[in-house]
Amino acid sequence: MAVDSADRVLGPASEQLVRTEGFADVIGLVSRMRYLALKRTERMFRQQWHLWNLPAATDVRRLSEQVASLERQVRDLTRELEDRGRPVRANRSNGSAPPPASSVSGSSKGASSTRSPGGVRA
Repeated sequence: MAVDSADRVLGPASEQLVRTEGFADVIGLVSRMRYLALKRTERMFRQQWHLWNLPAATDVRRLSEQVASLERQVRDLTRELEDRGRPVRANRSNGSAPPPASSVSGSSKGASSTRSPGGVRA
């Protein structure tokens, strides 16, 4: 096959090339240039997003890390309260406290009743 014959011809030469110090230097230089170009592009896009008062990826990443940290703190505090034997409120999706438990007493306030035509409660 053509691939095998090309490999026999080019294989030894390419093996020698990749083992040289000059090749390592070039690969290091290309990698560094690629990294710097990526950072410059990210900085340019971040500045453009901020000009429009929009969050950049770095802003979103920072906020995500802060939220994750707060979640860990809440989880740790919840465990600490559970270890102390205190009741822990159930999680609420909107962050508000649960409504206070209403006690039902014997009062008829708000209760509906039926009156007979004569005005006497039934």
